[in-house]
Amino acid sequence: AVYLIACLFMILAGLNFALHFSAVRYRKVRVYLNDPEARVYFFLLAGSAAITVFMLLRHGIFDNPADNIVQGIVQAVSIITTTGFTTTDFSH
Repeated sequence: AVYLIACLFMILAGLNFALHFSAVRYRKVRVYLNDPEARVYFFLLAGSAAITVFMLLRHGIFDNPADNIVQGIVQAVSIITTTGFTTTDFSH
């Protein structure tokens, strides 16, 4: 749960701060989905996370499939957002 909460904040930190300002000012979450930059950002995050999770599940790096899914999402979000938060070595 801690990793997924950290992912949420990494994703939010990777977004444009003017977009956050608009969302807070107008009190609408829809602002994020209407912005083309945010849509591409979410698409790249989802695509890279899906590929990473698929590769981890295919090679069975971790014993538990849930660990493969969580670690794949964390690593992909960390790399795309350039936050540098890692839980394992990138070479794995």
